[in-house]
Amino acid sequence: MRRLIRLLALSLLSLALILSTATLAAAQTGVSVQAPFTNVNVAAGGVGVGGSSNGNDNKTQDGGWHRGRCMPHHAWWMALGRCPGGLFYADLSGKKMIAPNSTTPAPIDTPAGGRAWVCVIQEGGETKIVTRLTLCDIKGYVASHHHFGGADRDFPPPIVAIEPAQKPSDPTGPLSALPMLSPPVDVSSVGQHLSRKKGCRTVEVTSGPQDLIVVPGGPQSWDELLKAAVAGDVYVNAHTTAHPTGEIRGNLERCGV
Repeated sequence: MRRLIRLLALSLLSLALILSTATLAAAQTGVSVQAPFTNVNVAAGGVGVGGSSNGNDNKTQDGGWHRGRCMPHHAWWMALGRCPGGLFYADLSGKKMIAPNSTTPAPIDTPAGGRAWVCVIQEGGETKIVTRLTLCDIKGYVASHHHFGGADRDFPPPIVAIEPAQKPSDPTGPLSALPMLSPPVDVSSVGQHLSRKKGCRTVEVTSGPQDLIVVPGGPQSWDELLKAAVAGDVYVNAHTTAHPTGEIRGNLERCGV
């Protein structure tokens, strides 16, 4: 019996080592998405961006942030083949807000925070993105979108809707014309959807080329959108009744090693 137990333990240890090796290999190997995301390696490399555990810190700490938060999820998702085209991450904070149509910082003092994961996949012969958005302690939440622009720039028109997922009939029109959650969601009272953390709510949305909202000054194709994400020029913005232009935001950064 003891010999059988030892053999079983050795077998389990060997399996764990194999899985660990495969995970690290998956995390270190960039996978190029060939079409329509041509010649861009999304999974490898990336620039580390610092952030506190509550998503309200806008510091820069090259490399360490990705190794701390991004790396475990990157390795796990890539090992499962979930994100063959790579994985992006964003911390959403009120401190990162920019005044509309400007590069002027306009931080908002709010307890709300959040994080977004964006997984690049191949489905039905198309390159798509799966956005998993977690929002915490946010009141009067009405909509969230991907927007175009670096961390120091605000670009009001949405380029991909997250929630609600409908494309607006006039994306350059007033905010009141955009699809909105009705009634607004008070995340702190709603509790949890996919998230286990109290006071948080997580949604997951798959978007493809047909979901791109083409507006002047923004990406004109799905390929341009994905390249903008690689360059750090796509951010997630969550809108509320108190702050219709956005209460918390964060730019996508590639998960790397």
